[in-house]
Amino acid sequence: MALPKVKSASLIYGTRRVAFLQGFTFRYKTNSGQEVTDAGILNTSGVASSAPSADAIDPVGGLGVPVIDDFYAGKQVSISIAFIDGKIHVIEDANPIDFEVTGDKSSGSQKAKFNWTGGKPRVTK
Repeated sequence: MALPKVKSASLIYGTRRVAFLQGFTFRYKTNSGQEVTDAGILNTSGVASSAPSADAIDPVGGLGVPVIDDFYAGKQVSISIAFIDGKIHVIEDANPIDFEVTGDKSSGSQKAKFNWTGGKPRVTK
């Protein structure tokens, strides 16, 4: 029996797939918690938030999407990631948080990491 083929999820920036994606992180928080008071423990319900992050190879010719320009402009964008059961998780109006570009002269590589934050994602089928 052959092993199943596995590939990393795609990240869609606005309406375009980021072709140079090397990896990603998707963090979801309910922001719920517990408060300890004199009356006992109270459970609190928070407002959900999402924090997608993308690791990309940053070619000299660019990524094919204006990620860095949008970060400088503080532009909110739609970030979509398909990673569970083939469903697409869409974060509308994701806020740019930070990005970092690193280069290695000896290997001739240049990589970038981008971080956004947003609300509860809309899940599509």
